[in-house]
Amino acid sequence: MSRRLPVRRLAAAAVLPLALATLSACGEDEAEPTKAADESSESAAPADDSDAAPDVSPGDSVEKADFMELYRSSIEDFTTADVTMDVKSSGTAMKAEGAVDYSSEPASMELAYDMAGQKMEMLMVDNVMYMKSPDMGEKWVTFDMSEAAEGLGVDLGAQMDMRAMMETFESGITEVTYVGEADVSGDETDQYRLTVDTKTMTGDLDLGELGAQAQSQMPKTITFDVFFNDDEQFRRLSMDMGKDMAMTMDYDNWGTDVDIEAPPADETTSMEELMGSIGGGAGTGGGRS
Repeated sequence: MSRRLPVRRLAAAAVLPLALATLSACGEDEAEPTKAADESSESAAPADDSDAAPDVSPGDSVEKADFMELYRSSIEDFTTADVTMDVKSSGTAMKAEGAVDYSSEPASMELAYDMAGQKMEMLMVDNVMYMKSPDMGEKWVTFDMSEAAEGLGVDLGAQMDMRAMMETFESGITEVTYVGEADVSGDETDQYRLTVDTKTMTGDLDLGELGAQAQSQMPKTITFDVFFNDDEQFRRLSMDMGKDMAMTMDYDNWGTDVDIEAPPADETTSMEELMGSIGGGAGTGGGRS
């Protein structure tokens, strides 16, 4: 029988890997455009190869400025996709699947988690996070993203906006390398490796006390791998920090129909109301209706 996590820890376990995932999505996506631009430039103007970006071979480095230029031209194509996430952190495994909608402002997301045998559903709509699990009762627990940023040290609402975060990640990128072709669940992809200086990347962010503590425990640099399919869409983001954290986040079926909506108000409650109703304990809740 699996050990039950306290309500606040259960929520944090879902939120923090997502913060890393969205951070990596913003940063890693900058690595893709190098080869993507080569292909798009050639298809748009095949008669003038001089305008195309240089071809890259496995092991080649690419100028950060070139990637940023290509990134800026590619982010407008972000739409909807199916998402799966696999995270291992401090001995705890977590899996999630759902969908994301980058065409909405701000971006929306829905995920179903399985953490140490415990289930949780999460929605992000209009800068509000909604969480629901048997341990939290029958209602969706709401978190205002701006308020959560003060406690968690990470503004998830902003992190999900790849456009807004682009400049922040540019400052932290120290190296981008084309790794080569790779197979991702049967899809042919191009793999890039991005090295990011964590202190520089987060230097201009207001992380709050908890965020600053987390930053102090992070390695000096983090290496991300990003995989892009033949349609120049990112297919996989991965990060490996050894025993501390390993994460893989896959995006598939870009352009799929997605309908992410906030739950009705009478089906929601705040964390304060939830903790009050269970006397501040972990609680078992009444199960999902």
